[in-house]
Amino acid sequence: MHWRVTKRLPAAGESGRRHTIVQMERGEEIDFILDSGLAVTRRTDGPFLIDETGEVLQPIDA
Repeated sequence: MHWRVTKRLPAAGESGRRHTIVQMERGEEIDFILDSGLAVTRRTDGPFLIDETGEVLQPIDA
């Protein structure tokens, strides 16, 4: 089974830079990456964390 993109979520970094988080699903499994290809983890308190840099991303309501 392949990963499929299910959502694109706008987010802002600590510096104010805008990012797009790509939500992907494979069966029941959900994973996140940035549109640039960096891995992203969703924190339990809501924001996302760029795994490689440690930068926190806040979701932006569309």
